[in-house]
Amino acid sequence: MGEARIQKGVRQGCSLSPIFFNLFIEKVIEEMNERKSGVSIQGQKVRTIRFADDIAILEESEKELKKTNEWTRS
Repeated sequence: MGEARIQKGVRQGCSLSPIFFNLFIEKVIEEMNERKSGVSIQGQKVRTIRFADDIAILEESEKELKKTNEWTRS
């Protein structure tokens, strides 16, 4: 079996991988914060819950969640 060709990104285990991931995710989170979406919890707007490479997007309704999901894919 031949070696897999990587056309985008970095190789698994590369020390740059978490840096690139964080740069990308922070840009997405900044843009989400500008959208003023999310849920209100004790007067604080919460848009995402993040842990390691897991992200939960929070919205007030299913309709808003679908809109945000479509926005993240564009």
